[in-house]
Amino acid sequence: MGTALVRPVTTKNCNQRRLRDDFLLCPAGLAFHNRCMRILALCLLLALPHPAGAQSIIDTAAGTYGSLTDPATSCEANPHQLEFVGPPAHVQLKWAAPMHDPDEGPTDFARFDLLGADESSVTLRREGSALRSDTGGPVIWIMRFTANPLGYCWGRADRPTVFCERPQKRCDANTPIS
Repeated sequence: MGTALVRPVTTKNCNQRRLRDDFLLCPAGLAFHNRCMRILALCLLLALPHPAGAQSIIDTAAGTYGSLTDPATSCEANPHQLEFVGPPAHVQLKWAAPMHDPDEGPTDFARFDLLGADESSVTLRREGSALRSDTGGPVIWIMRFTANPLGYCWGRADRPTVFCERPQKRCDANTPIS
């Protein structure tokens, strides 16, 4: 069978919708190969502008944050930068100066494996952490993003959902999270 993309249609078969199983008749009097038409239609569809979809939390949550409860790590004193990096997917927190992490001690950097995300939270495991969950495994952290105040707080997978501590406020609040 030939591979020509376009074939003229003769008057003998111009009223037929299908010339053969693999050719279609178009109103202009030309027959197009089915496979080529599907590829052409797909290319045209992909070339059309797509409406802007809702951005994920990973697209919008990166930014500068400071503590609402600890003046030493507030937006004014020592804010931190939240970044999503990868692959593999990670979350990084960086402070300009060392701070005291109640679970890990003094640090100016924290790196987490990104285990999952939904529209309002990311699920993380801190790299190199000795901290253990109530069941003895590594702690699985849930960074829950909040609207009022704009920021996030920390939860844990082994604790009730209402457990959300160390609230952080977005310092660059002109960039919405949702």
